[in-house]
Amino acid sequence: MTVRGWKSHNGVLDGVHEIAKRLTTRRLPERNKSPVEKWVEQKSKSLFNHSIAIFIALFVLVVISAFLGNEYLRVAALVAAVLIGMIVIAAWFIGIGGAVPFFNRIRKEPYSPMLWSIRAATEADIADLESLMACRKEVVELYLLQYRHERESFERRGAMIAGALDKIGLFPAMAAFVGVASSIWSHSEMFLRVLVFVVPAFYLMTFATWQIVQEMNRAIAVLEYAVKLLGEKEK
Repeated sequence: MTVRGWKSHNGVLDGVHEIAKRLTTRRLPERNKSPVEKWVEQKSKSLFNHSIAIFIALFVLVVISAFLGNEYLRVAALVAAVLIGMIVIAAWFIGIGGAVPFFNRIRKEPYSPMLWSIRAATEADIADLESLMACRKEVVELYLLQYRHERESFERRGAMIAGALDKIGLFPAMAAFVGVASSIWSHSEMFLRVLVFVVPAFYLMTFATWQIVQEMNRAIAVLEYAVKLLGEKEK
């Protein structure tokens, strides 16, 4: 297809983009949750938002103190690092406690959460799949190519910062870091001591963004299925 031919599909591209946007950002209806599960979910979101804000403040303080050599700024950076560490520890305990109702539900109804999620996701995606079937196959394929590339880049950036937590696991990574942190904490350089709290914060944020990767994977799967159906339709 010529460049002019592709330009004529700009309207189709806009439509595919809007469909992919809905697939990526759509929210499933909430399943029935116990009061404990709702409390855990609310506190986890609050801790995550606070950790991001404090981490940004910590980064700014560390950079400014490195250039100015101000001792008060270094102390403030250390305090911010301690706060991040406390938030991470609190998130651990809340996460462990929040898993209890989930495992209790799994014990009583082993497949209930999974089957509910499958049904809700299918119902949410049917309309967008039908909309994709009205689009040109080559446009959907090109958009899928770019989407898959951005998803891989997003995951690799996180892996470059905090490692591949999906392969290592959050708790094994934290356990390994504890051994390193014990030797770093005794160092006289404050910047190295700040790392004791910064690295776990990166782990926590990478773990929290895993849901974004999951939603992108699901959107890619729907786009791939649409391309397959469009190919069969052309035969």
